[in-house]
Amino acid sequence: MIVYFLPIDSMGYYRIAALFVAMLKTIPDSVGFIMFPSIREHYGRFKDLKLLINHVEKPTVIIATFLLFGIGAVIITTPFAIQYFLPQYQSGILPANILVAGFFFMGLISVHSSFLVSADEQNSIIFLQLFDVIIAIALNYLLIKMGMGLFGVAIATAIVYFLHGNIILWITYSKLAYSLTNKIKNILLYNFCFAACMIFLICITKYYIYNSDGTVNLINTASGLLIYGLYVLGLM
Repeated sequence: MIVYFLPIDSMGYYRIAALFVAMLKTIPDSVGFIMFPSIREHYGRFKDLKLLINHVEKPTVIIATFLLFGIGAVIITTPFAIQYFLPQYQSGILPANILVAGFFFMGLISVHSSFLVSADEQNSIIFLQLFDVIIAIALNYLLIKMGMGLFGVAIATAIVYFLHGNIILWITYSKLAYSLTNKIKNILLYNFCFAACMIFLICITKYYIYNSDGTVNLINTASGLLIYGLYVLGLM
């Protein structure tokens, strides 16, 4: 869709964002891959999904912490890297940040997806992925036609990530027999942590990382990353 509706230079901007997402994706994918045999073994032995709560929740908290820090690291350091090494890609920073931030919800549910496959809910995942494709095509087309360009593509993708992640969380907690209150509470907790970190990132980049003339320097970038890292650890 980007190829057909956007200028060719948008592909370069999009590939930078995709590269950042691919780097963030490695840890959640690895954790999900490692946990899958353990989840299958425990389910096969005890035949009780509720006994798998710790196998799902504990790794997910670790993944969430990593993702929040990783997303912040990308958003904080990208302006410095672009300014000094790829200045021609300045206009791609915001779409890249949106896409990277939205990936939180996809990376978060790697272990949940492994759990659902173990619980024979792979059909639910397939139907959800089809839903994702339909929503993505519709939103991308709409936002591009509205003149939002690559910014619109990034927003559309982030919305799909958000919906997919939260729906998977809901299905998982339903299979784990969580009460309605606990399902809502757990899902809102992850969303709150994400929102709190994004608000903090917006503030620290706008009022600390960037100089008054719109440039960035190494000292502010490094110290800003440290401050954000401490904030994430305190939050989680």
